[in-house]
Amino acid sequence: MKKYKCMNIGNCDYANKPTEFEIAEGEELKCPECGSEMIIEVKKNPILMYIAIAVGALLVLGGGGFGIWKLLDKPKDFKISLDKKELILKPGERALLKASSEPKDMKLTYTWKSNDEKVATVNKGGEVRAIKKGETKIVLSTEENNMLKVLCSVKVKEPEGPQGGGGGGTQPEVYIQEINVSESALEMTVGETKQITLTAIPQPNDDKVLPEVSDESIISYDGSGTVKALKAGQATITFSAEKGNASTKIEVTVKKKNEPKPKPTGRYRGTLDLGYASYSGEIMNGKPDGAGVLTYKSRHEAGRNFNSGETVYAENGERVDGSWSNGYLTSGTLQKKDGNVIKIKY
Repeated sequence: MKKYKCMNIGNCDYANKPTEFEIAEGEELKCPECGSEMIIEVKKNPILMYIAIAVGALLVLGGGGFGIWKLLDKPKDFKISLDKKELILKPGERALLKASSEPKDMKLTYTWKSNDEKVATVNKGGEVRAIKKGETKIVLSTEENNMLKVLCSVKVKEPEGPQGGGGGGTQPEVYIQEINVSESALEMTVGETKQITLTAIPQPNDDKVLPEVSDESIISYDGSGTVKALKAGQATITFSAEKGNASTKIEVTVKKKNEPKPKPTGRYRGTLDLGYASYSGEIMNGKPDGAGVLTYKSRHEAGRNFNSGETVYAENGERVDGSWSNGYLTSGTLQKKDGNVIKIKY
C-alpha cells in the first residue's frame, strides 16, 4: 500500500486539508474523494515529499487550475466551476447544475459523474436526480482536461413531514421535466368551451408552463385550462416549460355549429316523437294526417270504443293502426298485448 495526496486544490476536501490516503498496488490511481487523477505519492523522504507537493501545487494553483496547461505546454488555459457546491434533495426530486468556464467563450465538452449512483444520478446535461437517502458527490470534468475536476455535494434526505425543514444548504432550482395534458386533441363547435387539466412533473419551484396558441382567431385559451372555440378551423395549443425543455401540445378542430333543419311543409311521410308515443306515417304541417301507426311509450288515452263509446287506454308497447286528420284519430284499431283488437275513434 502506498500513500498519496490529492492535488485538486480548491475543488477537493482531501486536497484542501492535509489528508493522505492509501491505494493498493494494481488499483486505479485516483483520489477516492473527488475522483481526480491529480495525485502525488507521499514520499518517505520529507524533502522529496515537499518538493513533490510544491510542484503539484504550482501545477494546480492559479484559479483552481487556471494556467496549469500553460506550464505543461498545452494549447488551452481555463478553469471550470459549478453554480452550486451543495444540493439537498428528497428522493425523486431533480435539480439542474450549471457548469461554466473561464474564459467564458471556451468551447468545452463537459463530463458528469456521480460517485454513488444509488444515492443520486446525473445525466449529460447536469440534471441531478435523487434516488434514496444518503450522500454523494457530483463530479464535473471536461474531455479537454479530465484531471481538472469540480465537485458538488449532494445530500438526499427523507421528507420530514409538513413541518419539516430541509436543513441548510442551497435550495435547488427544480425545472419541469414533463408536461401532461388531460386531452391530446379536442373537437369543438363554434361557441363551445371545454376545460383541460395540466400537470407539471416535478412540481417546480422555479419554473412555469407557458401556453402558445397558433391561431387566436380560431380558439382562445385563458391560461387556466379553459379553451373556447371562436370560428371553424384548426389550431394548436403548445405548452412549454419556461426554463426546462419539456413541452406538449393539443390539436383543436373547430366545426360550424349545426343549424336546426327546417321542418318540412306540406304533406310527406315521416316520423314524429309525440312524447307519450311515436308516430310513423303521413304527416301534414307537422301533425299526423292520413294513414299511419302510433306506438305508445307509456300508458295513455287512445280514443273511444267504436261501439260502446267508453274511453280506451293504451299501454307501453301497444299500437294503433288507423287514420288521422290534423293530428286527431278518425278511426283505427288498438292492438293489445294480450292479442285483443279494439276498434276505436276520436
